[in-house]
Amino acid sequence: MALESKENFILWLNLRVPVLCGFRPTELISTFTGIDLIKDALLRFEYSIPS
Repeated sequence: MALESKENFILWLNLRVPVLCGFRPTELISTFTGIDLIKDALLRFEYSIPS
């Protein structure tokens, strides 16, 4: 899924993401550690870096 639109990003926030150990980004966004994990996942996604 490309995150090039606001709608796709909102969908992604609510999906279970394998690189986040199956958590949804919305479950992790309330902590600094969770935010770091989400940023790392987005960078991996953007640059096609395998997990």
